[in-house]
Amino acid sequence: MRILRIGLMTLGVVIVIAAVVAWYWVAAFGCGMNTTGCRDIRIPMPWQDPELFGVLGPFFGLGVVVFVVGKWVVKG
Repeated sequence: MRILRIGLMTLGVVIVIAAVVAWYWVAAFGCGMNTTGCRDIRIPMPWQDPELFGVLGPFFGLGVVVFVVGKWVVKG
């Protein structure tokens, strides 16, 4: 059970990191598509871009839930 617990915790962290990377990639892609150019890439906050958060937010939630299940629900 300990391997399952560590595996679930690791999977949860990987999902959250993948969501952060996707969020950054989408922000960088939007910066690159800007015809006037941009100097720096800014990751939009959920209240600045609710559509993007609507797509990537569930993955943050999924990662947190998988981590919590591995940390506190699986006994080992």
